[in-house]
Amino acid sequence: MDSFAFIVHPIEPKRDVSRKYPLLGKILTERQVDYFSTFFPPVYLSEIEGVQSEATGKCVKGWLIACPYTPRRMMELPVETVYKKIIQTGRLAEKLGAQILGLGAYTSVVGDAGMTIAKALVFPS
Repeated sequence: MDSFAFIVHPIEPKRDVSRKYPLLGKILTERQVDYFSTFFPPVYLSEIEGVQSEATGKCVKGWLIACPYTPRRMMELPVETVYKKIIQTGRLAEKLGAQILGLGAYTSVVGDAGMTIAKALVFPS
């Protein structure tokens, strides 16, 4: 079975953090979420099954994985630091068995639109 992973990140920090960590979302301010996101590891969110291509009939499964950085944090930090966290998140996707990786929202536009990240990861062709 073919597989994929898609990297997302918090867009509305308090709301999005509250979905996975209700207590943190309740007690931390948005600015605190921004700051502490620097120290959070990538977060496994969910597995997706039952996706079938209409063109080929192939079934695929995948995973949603969160890079913990907020958009504000990605803009504040040096691009190399952001790359490291996105690559760390991509390595989680590799460990899960993903064969292709999608970058969502800000992760797709940081730096060189994913080229550095693609070179650092080893997904099968």
